[in-house]
Amino acid sequence: MSCCKNCGYVDPEDERPDLTSEQVVNIVNYQMCKDFNIPKGSLESKSRKRYIAEPRQIAMYLVYSCSNLTQDAIGKIYGKRTHATVLHSIRNIADLIDMYPSFKNKINNYIFDLKLDDSIRRFKYKTV
Repeated sequence: MSCCKNCGYVDPEDERPDLTSEQVVNIVNYQMCKDFNIPKGSLESKSRKRYIAEPRQIAMYLVYSCSNLTQDAIGKIYGKRTHATVLHSIRNIADLIDMYPSFKNKINNYIFDLKLDDSIRRFKYKTV
């Protein structure tokens, strides 16, 4: 929502484009696979290898933060994991955000990308 009709400024905290939970999951998964150079579908795999587990934890954190999905639902999306696993991921990423400012910036950039206008998002992420 804009602060006034004249300037047209939109406060990003006031207005968030309506993304479905499925769109949030698709965008997050696409970005994690692209940024961490992992194969599509590996986030949903049972693998516990670090190079897959870390982006999966970030993905769970982002989906939880930017959608209305429950921890149980997120766990089912990411390889039939329990809500406790999702909670562990969320807490782990939150701790990393508190410890490392550069990591916090990276997570904030992901969240900002999810709040982008739909036309910009389609241009930036051609999969949506």
